[in-house]
Amino acid sequence: TDLSTAGWIDEVDGDLYVDGETAALGASALDTYTAETPGYDRTAMFGPAWSTMIDGCDTRNRILQRDFATFTLASGSTCTVTTGVFDDPYSGETLDFQRTNFPNPGDGNSSFIQIDHIIPLKAGWNGGASGWTQEKRVELANDPANLWASKGSLNGSKGDRLYDSWTVPNTEFTCQYVAQMVWVATK
Repeated sequence: TDLSTAGWIDEVDGDLYVDGETAALGASALDTYTAETPGYDRTAMFGPAWSTMIDGCDTRNRILQRDFATFTLASGSTCTVTTGVFDDPYSGETLDFQRTNFPNPGDGNSSFIQIDHIIPLKAGWNGGASGWTQEKRVELANDPANLWASKGSLNGSKGDRLYDSWTVPNTEFTCQYVAQMVWVATK
C-alpha cells in the first residue's frame, strides 16, 4: 500500500501497525477549512462515477478486485467482478457479494458493497479542489489511495464527512483509516 511505501504503516506477523507520530506530523501540516465552497456538483466537477479506464477496466471493478479476498469475473471478462468475498475493514464483517443484474436483472446486491472515497469529494472540493483543474479532480475521484470498498450502509452513513464527525465502527481499523485519510490529504 501507499502507507507502507511511505513508512506510515508496518506489517508485523500479519498485523498492520500505523506509525502514529508520522501520521500526526502529516496531519499537523494540513490546512483546514471551515466553510463550504459554492458550486459543488459531483459529476460536473469530478467526472462520471468510475469512468477512469485502465486496461479496459473501470475504477470500481479494479477496487473490488484489489479489496476482495476472493472474486470471480464475468465470463470472458478481465474486469467485471460478479461475485466475491469481502473482509470489510470498516465493519469487521465478512460479506458476500453478487453483482446486480448479472446474470439476471434484479438479482444481486451491488449496492451492499460500495466504494468509499476516504476523502469525500465534497470535502475535497471544500478543502481546495475547487481551484484544481478538472483533470486533477477526476484523478482524485479515481485514485486507488483514496478508495476502499466498504459495506454500503456504512459508506452511506459517512456521506461527505471527514474523521472529525464520522469514523469506522471497527475500532481495530480506526488508526489505519485515519492515517489513510491524512495520507491522501497530504498527497
